[in-house]
Amino acid sequence: MANAARQYYSYETAAPRRKRDNGPQLQELPLVRPRKKGQTQEQVQSRIKVNLRPKESISILPVLGFAAAAVMAVMILFSYTQLNAIYAETVIVRDELSELQEEGDKLEARYEEVFDQAALQEAVDNADVGLSEASSDQKIYVDLSEPDSAVVYSESDSLLERIQALWESLWS
Repeated sequence: MANAARQYYSYETAAPRRKRDNGPQLQELPLVRPRKKGQTQEQVQSRIKVNLRPKESISILPVLGFAAAAVMAVMILFSYTQLNAIYAETVIVRDELSELQEEGDKLEARYEEVFDQAALQEAVDNADVGLSEASSDQKIYVDLSEPDSAVVYSESDSLLERIQALWESLWS
């Protein structure tokens, strides 16, 4: 009767058990059931182990491609920030240019006021600085009725003579 107490029953149907054929990748492993109180002997059952496919390695080319794309994206971002900074500087320089052009126009107007010919002539006439009209003794007339002429002196050296003269000037 002691053996009967240790007898285990399975919960199967009366139909015959079909064997599963999953190919060569399945292995049966022992299954350990939890022990009941007072049970000292372990009973081992088999469990099906499924072999998983091996871990595939990652190819280096796509990783390098994504890294290069990320680097290019960062470079484009930095170039846009530089472009924005340059544009802001351009706006500032244009404002300064317009201000300087206005100031230049004002200074040119003041310059023309100072050197007005009529005002200068009036100042010369009113001031006693010793300026007077030139007399006939001080005037000299130059006769330019003869045609102009020019003499051009050139030596007609050949190309070979010029190269030889250059070579000699370099090594002397």
